[in-house]
Amino acid sequence: MAVQKTIRQFQTTGIVGDIVLSGPVRAQAGMLNTTNAALNVVGSAMTHVAGENGKFTIGGTGAFAGILSNSKLYALNGTTAGTLEPTMALPNNTVVQGVTLTSGILVNLKGAAAIGNKIEFSQTDGTLQANSTGTASEGYTLIPNSKIVRFNTSGAGEAIVELTE
Repeated sequence: MAVQKTIRQFQTTGIVGDIVLSGPVRAQAGMLNTTNAALNVVGSAMTHVAGENGKFTIGGTGAFAGILSNSKLYALNGTTAGTLEPTMALPNNTVVQGVTLTSGILVNLKGAAAIGNKIEFSQTDGTLQANSTGTASEGYTLIPNSKIVRFNTSGAGEAIVELTE
């Protein structure tokens, strides 16, 4: 065993999809089922599948079902590199948790962001990005009553997002 040579100055905030700020949390359970299971990544936005009770898909144009959260809830399925390899991607037909209300959830954003920006998600792949205009970008859906509460970023990176109803 090697001797530790690096000491981090700051403790990590958490893992993407973690609830990181204290406060009320509202989430709903549903069965994750997308046409491309590679998109089933913790921290992505989900919508309800039209006409299918209790089914969620990543991205989409249906009603917002929440942000796929709490990576530690799910069984380790591994990857093609091995059965014990860590991954944030989940297989289809997994019962998942979609957070719709929280004081703060840690997410990955595709581009620059500032505290106070709203959040929108890609209808294609559920990835999140900041929105400073209040009008959804082409191919995106604004998450109602969402805003960045911590971490300005100059490019792609992590931020803490508040979701209220």
